[in-house]
Amino acid sequence: MNKSILAAALLVAAQVSVTACQPAYGDPSFSERQERQRDRIAKGRDEGDLSRREAARLRDRSRDIAEDRRDARADDGYVDRRERRQLDREQDKLNHDIHQQRHDENGR
Repeated sequence: MNKSILAAALLVAAQVSVTACQPAYGDPSFSERQERQRDRIAKGRDEGDLSRREAARLRDRSRDIAEDRRDARADDGYVDRRERRQLDREQDKLNHDIHQQRHDENGR
């Protein structure tokens, strides 16, 4: 009986240590990343860092990326590795452009 209790305790301890070593964060999902980008665009507009035209262009690009994802999923029901890489590149470019537009001193 003592051996079974000890084995159970060791098993629990091992599971806890493995779980504790895993990061609490990971790659954000496509929709989480999209939502964060849209929030940054809205915040830039609210703070005056983005003009209406800049914000509209960035929102349009965000919408285009979401449409590209819908198209990729419509083909075969999922987004394959190549399509995911392309979507990631598009989102990376949008992130860069949001940052550039918010710091270019052209906001109104």
